[in-house]
Amino acid sequence: MYQTSYQIDLPQDPAVVVSYNGIKALNIKGFFWLWQQIFTTNIGRVPGCIDTKLGICSHREAVIVSYWQDEASLMQFFRSPLHRQMMKSMVKIL
Repeated sequence: MYQTSYQIDLPQDPAVVVSYNGIKALNIKGFFWLWQQIFTTNIGRVPGCIDTKLGICSHREAVIVSYWQDEASLMQFFRSPLHRQMMKSMVKIL
C-alpha cells in the first residue's frame, strides 16, 4: 500500500494548537451533508488558521486536522458565522 506524508509550513519554534475532528455519516442525509462540506468548506482561509488537512476514511467518514496560531484563533473560529452555519446545517439533518 502506498502512503504519502503531509508537510505544513510552520514558523520556527512554533506554538500551535491542533484540532482534530472526525465526521461520520449515519444516514443518507448525513452522507450528502458530509460530501457537501468536503467540497464547499475551506477553513484554511479563516484568520488564525495556519493549515488544514482533510482525510477521507471512507465514503461515510472523514477527518479534519487543523493547525491554529493559538487557542484564541481557534475559539474565534468556533464562534464565527462560518462555523455556526456549518453546525446549523448539520442540526437540520439530525
